[in-house]
Amino acid sequence: MIAASPASFYPPSTPGVRKSSDPVVTRKLVPSGTSIFNGGLTAALKSPVESSLRAVTLVRVSTADQAAEDRAGMDRQRVETARIVRDKGYHVVHSVELIDVSGTATAFAPEIQELLQMASRREIDVIVVAEMSRLIRPDDLSNLALLDQFRRNGVVIDAGGTVHDVEDPSGFLAGGLQALIGGFERKQLLQKIARSKESARAAGRNPSADITLPLGLSYDRKTSTYHYNDEISKVQEAFRLIDGDTGLRNISEIARRVGIESATLRNILRNKAYVGIREYTQKRDLSVKVMKAGARQGDRPKVSRRPEEIIRVRIIPPEKQAVSDDQFDRVQQILAGLKELHARIQSAREKGGNLLAGTGRCGCCGLRLYGATSSHKSKKGTEKRWHQYVCFSRHYWSKGRIPRCDFGWVRRERADELVSAFVCALLGDEDFIRKTLEHALTKRRDLIRLPDTDDHLRSRLSEIERKDKRVMDSLVAGVLSIPEAKQARARLGEERESILRAIKAKETETKSDLDPVSSRLMNRKDAWLALTGTAERKAFLATIFAEIYLQNSKEQGLVISGFRLAPGLVPKGDDLWGAVAEIPVTLAEPFRIGPPPDTRPIGENESLCKRCDSILPLESFYRANRSSCKACLLAGSKERYQKKKQPI
Repeated sequence: MIAASPASFYPPSTPGVRKSSDPVVTRKLVPSGTSIFNGGLTAALKSPVESSLRAVTLVRVSTADQAAEDRAGMDRQRVETARIVRDKGYHVVHSVELIDVSGTATAFAPEIQELLQMASRREIDVIVVAEMSRLIRPDDLSNLALLDQFRRNGVVIDAGGTVHDVEDPSGFLAGGLQALIGGFERKQLLQKIARSKESARAAGRNPSADITLPLGLSYDRKTSTYHYNDEISKVQEAFRLIDGDTGLRNISEIARRVGIESATLRNILRNKAYVGIREYTQKRDLSVKVMKAGARQGDRPKVSRRPEEIIRVRIIPPEKQAVSDDQFDRVQQILAGLKELHARIQSAREKGGNLLAGTGRCGCCGLRLYGATSSHKSKKGTEKRWHQYVCFSRHYWSKGRIPRCDFGWVRRERADELVSAFVCALLGDEDFIRKTLEHALTKRRDLIRLPDTDDHLRSRLSEIERKDKRVMDSLVAGVLSIPEAKQARARLGEERESILRAIKAKETETKSDLDPVSSRLMNRKDAWLALTGTAERKAFLATIFAEIYLQNSKEQGLVISGFRLAPGLVPKGDDLWGAVAEIPVTLAEPFRIGPPPDTRPIGENESLCKRCDSILPLESFYRANRSSCKACLLAGSKERYQKKKQPI
């Protein structure tokens, strides 16, 4: 089994987390004479005297807009948690603020993973939240496993001043019901919002933000009417240029003249809003959860509407529409002809496009990889072109809006060769399939519970034995009554049996869990190799992966560091594999072509010669060129000189 770290994929520093500067100290769990069994911890929490319990405060909002506008009560949550801490006298050892994290995805956030690790080390006793829905708002039963983690590690939840000890039956019932009610309300709210938006669209209103409107179109929310703004002149000029007597067919040139991005202009020229009709042919798939790195909210994918769901409504009177119907139809025919011509040219050049377009992701920051072309013209006038991949943070489209990562530029041939080798290994090597899928399952299990290694399970058995001894000592000392001792020992016995079953299951573990997905991957290598065109390979790749993460660094070189399985590869109704398709899975060992990177130590006054692969002192190198030593450069010069002397 390949070991996995729950937050190994995500960056170590995540914005929105505020940690307390107080050191984590070991404190007495409950006041002297208070039993930790049969609700004793709950009684200690209700004590009016100052408590020595270690607490973590948690504040969460679902979207970044809610945090910016304080629509979800961030300040109210901070005030409420501070009041609870003050009234109960908790000792705050850690504080977490989750921004842009849904209540259904809190278990996937690295901040919660860190919190679970603290709980497993017995460093916290209480989690303080304003209400239970801030901690968890499940949309399926698998999300309730987060509460099971707290139960097994003896952590209670203080929600709005009400303590829920999930180890106690009444606390388990109350806390679980509150969490399920929060999830039920969330589902109802999503359905209600979706129905309300659909009604507004059918009635000719705009239920979405103004940013969703096409260029040149505005919406007056007071009068619930659409109208064109000053930007419509750019759109009209673009239609005139492509449909005019000049016959300009270069979309990039038209975009340059009117001041619109060329990729945006193609969509503008197809939009029926300029003939006064708002058409909705796609919708967001509410059944799919999308999480970015750090379990932050991602846009739900768009899916095509069924014919009966398509909405077409006139929003501008015919006499006021920006483009005539005849002109719009002629432009659509021109665009269709340009698309067909472009496909023929691409096929003739055998360029084929970029294999990683749509699935490639940067392993450093998680952003999309884009195809780019660079060129160099020599003194003789010949031009050489290179096709490369670049992270969005370094692409000119980002325009400095986000900081650059360390990905750099990668030749398209190298990246495509690496991806092809990875696909061949995944589809043709049964051992590689098994290790990769086992690691994916381990990643999923780590998100809902800590990894149950043999050492961890046996240490829990030893801890149960110590608890049982303390129960007997408390019975002899008269602290516990006989019924209380029996109840405590019965609970410990159930936990002991569950651990023994887990150890036995690990010893007899089979690959049955892997069958649903591995069967869809086996014996497909020949089908992949039979494909020669990039478009066909891209379509084939999309059936296996939703995302492929590439890293490019001096230490590692170009490697594949992680992936996310395609939703179509995962059986429906399988919660375990469903979560694997929702999150990126980091490979335990990055996949590379060729030997692993050189890990030999290089001193301060030394450098590595890339030609002879030797570590030499700096005196052996020229100051202007540290990649090759003097001896290698001299040998190369002699070789070139001998070639020049040879007769042609």
